[in-house]
Amino acid sequence: MVAHNKPDFKSKWAMVVTVNDLNESKRADLKEFGGWFIDTLRLEGAFIGHYFNYEESPVAIVETVPNNLESCTNAYQKIHKEHPQVVLIVHILPQTQSHEYDWMKVLASRYGFIRQGILYENCANRFQNVDTDQNSIFRNMCQWIYRSGTAIVRNEGNSCGILHGKEPKPTFEKVLFNSEDIKEAVFKVLHNEEDPRSADLDNIVKVSGYPEMLNAFGVA
Repeated sequence: MVAHNKPDFKSKWAMVVTVNDLNESKRADLKEFGGWFIDTLRLEGAFIGHYFNYEESPVAIVETVPNNLESCTNAYQKIHKEHPQVVLIVHILPQTQSHEYDWMKVLASRYGFIRQGILYENCANRFQNVDTDQNSIFRNMCQWIYRSGTAIVRNEGNSCGILHGKEPKPTFEKVLFNSEDIKEAVFKVLHNEEDPRSADLDNIVKVSGYPEMLNAFGVA
């Protein structure tokens, strides 16, 4: 069975590596593992109806110092700043019950990443020493990644609002996702159908590069 691919648009992912005694041999193997991991994830996801379309290789591999919160935080900040298109972080963990596991959860939530932690031992042996069969392991990861992505898209637990209006001081109102205010803002800012109101605004953000024909707004 082959997972569906969309060559015109693939999601970006990055790898954070926290490994003891990291050397060139381990680096080369982790790079190879990344491609194998994504291929297997795509295949197993297709079997359960989750069609992932990630790039074959990570856009960045960032190494951190084991047991060092600052180093770990800097890695997530670096990816967030330099590669804002990244959706998924695969964090290679040094051992079970590591501090990095807890930091990964906090930092991924802070920067809006989907996270997946993997023990380095399981990377090195491709999950051969795990009691659970490989298919089940990857399908569980697929379900977790899917649920995490859905939660981010829905922005669960947070209220939404928008600043709008022709006056110098825009008003803030809670709005429905499909309201005309939201549509107007999206089409103006993302699709440049009309310049944003007032050249004196403190912050104007124009975004490009989104694939077309994904939703009512033409964005993901």
